[in-house]
Amino acid sequence: MTQSQEYELHVLNELIVATLDRAQDYREAATKANPPLSSTFAQRAREHIEAAEQLNKQVRALRGRPATSNSILGAAYTALTRRDEQCIDDEMTQECFEKAIKDIRISDLVRSVIYAARARIDDATCPAMH
Repeated sequence: MTQSQEYELHVLNELIVATLDRAQDYREAATKANPPLSSTFAQRAREHIEAAEQLNKQVRALRGRPATSNSILGAAYTALTRRDEQCIDDEMTQECFEKAIKDIRISDLVRSVIYAARARIDDATCPAMH
């Protein structure tokens, strides 16, 4: 495996963890919110999981091992913040995606996968506004 592929695997796995962190936030919010917001949060959780699965496929295509769990930082963030809010703070995740898309060390192929995963969750930041 080349250094470039190792770097791409690292970036992809960071995105997977960030995406899974937000999926967990949405799942927890869904259990605490009243309908119809609870179903909206559950849908957003599924969208984040689907985005993580897209990234997982690319990690496997590069013969890497996909990240499989949320981060300790994400778990701490979830524990310290209220999950019944109208809006899940997805800004950090979006910033991670933007940084990866703009990274010149990422190949066009991997960038297109990152872009597609980001597009899947792009509208998932404030379900109450939709």
